[in-house]
Amino acid sequence: MEEAFPAPGDEGEGKRRARARHLIGLDLHARLRPLGRHPDGPPASNGGPASKVLSFWRDCGSNISFASDVADHLDLFTEEEAEEARGQLSREFEAMLAELEKELGEAEGENNVSSRTKKAFCKALSALEVNFALCRSRPAANAAEESIGLFRRCVDLYRGYDERENTIADPLVSLIASQVYWGGRPAFASDPCRRMHTLLNVLVVLSSGVDLSPYNSEMLLSLSLLFGHLGASELCSDLFWKLDVKYVQLETIGAHVLLPCLLASGNEREASKFCDRHQAFHLDHNRNAGDTFAMTFAQGTFLESVDFNGLRSRLRDSATRFAVAAERAATRVLAKGAQGLSQAAQVAQVERRELDEVLSEGLGGDVLLDEAEAGSGGLHFNQDLSVRPEWFRPVAEGAAGPAGVLRWWDDLEAEDSNQGRQGAAFWWSKPNACNSLGEERASEYRQGYRRGAAYRCELARCLEAALGGEGCGGGAALRAGVERAARSLGLDLSSGPGVLDASLVGPGETARKLQVMQLAALAVTANLLDCASGAGGGQALEQGLSALERNVDHAVDQLFASDVKGGLLPDPSLCFFGGKGVVAVSTYVREVVAFHSLVYARWSDLAGELKKRQRKEKRKQAKGGGGSEPPPPSSASPDPKRVRDVVERFRDRHAVLGARLEPLCAQHDAKALASAWLDSFRQSGELSCEGLSRQELGDLGKYEDVLCGVAEGQVGTLKVALDRMAKFLGLLK
Repeated sequence: MEEAFPAPGDEGEGKRRARARHLIGLDLHARLRPLGRHPDGPPASNGGPASKVLSFWRDCGSNISFASDVADHLDLFTEEEAEEARGQLSREFEAMLAELEKELGEAEGENNVSSRTKKAFCKALSALEVNFALCRSRPAANAAEESIGLFRRCVDLYRGYDERENTIADPLVSLIASQVYWGGRPAFASDPCRRMHTLLNVLVVLSSGVDLSPYNSEMLLSLSLLFGHLGASELCSDLFWKLDVKYVQLETIGAHVLLPCLLASGNEREASKFCDRHQAFHLDHNRNAGDTFAMTFAQGTFLESVDFNGLRSRLRDSATRFAVAAERAATRVLAKGAQGLSQAAQVAQVERRELDEVLSEGLGGDVLLDEAEAGSGGLHFNQDLSVRPEWFRPVAEGAAGPAGVLRWWDDLEAEDSNQGRQGAAFWWSKPNACNSLGEERASEYRQGYRRGAAYRCELARCLEAALGGEGCGGGAALRAGVERAARSLGLDLSSGPGVLDASLVGPGETARKLQVMQLAALAVTANLLDCASGAGGGQALEQGLSALERNVDHAVDQLFASDVKGGLLPDPSLCFFGGKGVVAVSTYVREVVAFHSLVYARWSDLAGELKKRQRKEKRKQAKGGGGSEPPPPSSASPDPKRVRDVVERFRDRHAVLGARLEPLCAQHDAKALASAWLDSFRQSGELSCEGLSRQELGDLGKYEDVLCGVAEGQVGTLKVALDRMAKFLGLLK
């Protein structure tokens, strides 16, 4: 093998050849190992895989790609092999540091750092990355401290770069963020304070990195995700658009990074803008697709014609396109909903037609909505999940909606023995990972995303029917739509509303509980439509109303109780920055209060129709002498007052909930909140500022700045949510 790659005179060419030689050796080892064979003899004679990786690092450790080159092979190491490799690498790392410090000392005062110094830094960084990757489920306690120490020595490496350039030191900031996160991850479920302290440190590290490298995409996207999941949607949006994301990136990145966070925080204005940009991209592509395709033939670039035709198919039948279209429809209906039922109903009709047009193009819409076609082709997943950091697992269940944000928090707070850092678990880090056929978790992601998008599409259709859209088909058509939406969530409503009650019981699955409440309201609306049209169903309506009341009681008394395990709100003094409390309140107001208020406003009209119908029947019976027999209980007409009582109970209970939440916004100033959090963390001993308090990588001022930004975002989100709650509850007066 050595003879096949003679050492050339050019240094760059020599490194490329050395890299190829080592990669071939590692690949042969990986292929022959399951067979009990070794390409260079038994492990005892050649040092085993640890020796191979170390030799690779000595020759090519200064390559930026070194850590990704060996990542897959590191996952195959046994615990003993991993410990051996870490030990050898740590010993050589100390010598590497001494050499690096010498180089930096010689370069002190110069405007540009020499290439030799940069290579020494890259080699030290590769050692830290590999060492961390070999930590398995328990990262070393001092892993972040080593990396922070290296960063403090090498801040001079940022000299001579334009602010829009990525620097060689940027990956070290991302590495420190990962080390801080995984160092605290095992205690997340049992210690909420430790969980929030860890996320705060990650925010500070990444924010400090962005101060030095303002346009680094990895750090900006990571920060955008974190701020968005904390409910600071304006910060999330500003950081995301700083990257100048456009065209196909709206499809591949924006729909799973930005849009769910905007919707969960109730930022309808920015969410609507994103959906409009996404739709404009697809319309523009469709408008010019024919001319572009013809041009490739005219120029004789036939391979480009094939590629372009594949792109047309992938965009036309995109699961992301369908999911964003559904969110656009819901956002526009809710934006008009506060103005009254008639306005919302008109917008719902228009949006339903536009959504159906999108779904009818190509084959993807049929595959999305037809359970029998779920496993077949025709539906494309264009998400680029590799832009997400290794500590931010993609959540498929919510598609492009807010449910994924709540599910991420549920996973973060759950007790799970497998939550340690396992390199193989980061399946989304590879290019086009979403469409991997050999990765089981990629298949689960695709199925989960399809179900989430199907649910949101069916929900938009059902909302239009419930609000009285033209040709909605009455109770039977709405009931069929509700059953299809329920099946997308794995629920079978054929046995009645008891299934929905059972789905609300138990901790976790916050998003599922809100979805169940939506389904319950729609199912009752279908029964009420039957009763108002004279089709009977009074008993089913009464059962549904009772189930709906229990759902609302559970939400107000359990989900939003600070003294109940599994409640979404912690102690009022810790509500902000306390986990999912802020995004949960915002999502609940959007997905339940606003949604139910529109449906209940429609109920008032139906209750009036029902009362008129009952009066006519009474007059007919009076004229006939009252000799006719009363209808059976199953088809007996319900009391309209019972319907109004349910509506009034919903309004009153949520008015009380709003009154409980209002003081949290009125009594807290963002700066005072940030100072209180900082004091709380410092007094608890959870905030170890010493490791981040020197030079550019964070200090107490940076902690306070970050916390102040989060506080302003969260207070703003809650104010918007409470204002929206008051407006929609006003429809029920």
